[in-house]
Amino acid sequence: MSGFAPEWLAVREPVDARSRAAALVDSLRERLAVHETLEVVDLGSGTGANLRYLAPRLGGRQDWQLVDDDPRVLAAAESVTREWAHSHGARFIATADGFSVAGKSFQCRAHLAALNLASELDELQLPVSGLVTASALLDLVSEPWLRRVAAHCRDIGATVLFALTYDGRMRFEPAHAGDENIRTLVNRHQRTDKGFGPALGPAATATAQTIFTEFGYRVGRERSDWRLGRDDRQLCAALLDGWLEAAVAMDAGARSELSQWHGRRSAMLDTSGSQVLVGHEDLLAWRPDSRHPIPPRPAPSTDSREDLP
Repeated sequence: MSGFAPEWLAVREPVDARSRAAALVDSLRERLAVHETLEVVDLGSGTGANLRYLAPRLGGRQDWQLVDDDPRVLAAAESVTREWAHSHGARFIATADGFSVAGKSFQCRAHLAALNLASELDELQLPVSGLVTASALLDLVSEPWLRRVAAHCRDIGATVLFALTYDGRMRFEPAHAGDENIRTLVNRHQRTDKGFGPALGPAATATAQTIFTEFGYRVGRERSDWRLGRDDRQLCAALLDGWLEAAVAMDAGARSELSQWHGRRSAMLDTSGSQVLVGHEDLLAWRPDSRHPIPPRPAPSTDSREDLP
């Protein structure tokens, strides 16, 4: 379940791509090299940005299920991927239930599946010894739901890659009065029900690490922070609007004060040196008996005082 408009997904896609933890993808590619055809399920796929990022990097033959409950984004997946394929010199063919794309190093078939992950998870056919992946999803789901996914993955021996999970860190440069209050209110809002029960919000990646470890997985975590400047003005403006809405939902009595903060921050977007950091993490989980074990890395600190570059 993406729950987001195709326009928002298009604005964030290039920033997501430059922010992701490439080292985890490199390790994943080595691990999955034994597959003649890699089967992949993308949970809450949106318009297919996860496929467009991973397919060329994983290489070889791939068979994807793009799963989302929003017909708008599933309909957009074909047109957006067609344009992407043409711009990258890849061959695109529409199929009865999706599309196929073939580039220099990969051949990928995608099946579009309209499914409500919150209520119809058990109807989803996950790939045995394949890859279960999602992007910008974990902070929206509940712990019981994530435990069900982890149990399914364990039962079928799937490898798991969850990318771009918000972790609660939010930093502005230059700093301004009201920034910390906004972060606190936004993070409270992140824990409200997004359709799966009380959301994990900023605790999502740490909770996922705990759960998958309990189920016998080894886990690697890497930061995939958004580092935004003047060239990312459109995304920054959309973020400020969303943060204001979330903050007001948590403290309606402070609407005037919060709106003033929004106005000040919006005016700073074109200021030289203005930067925004939004903390994200990527997580890779694998069975210890699988090929090419990945050395565990220490979990990154979630210290909100991290400096901007």
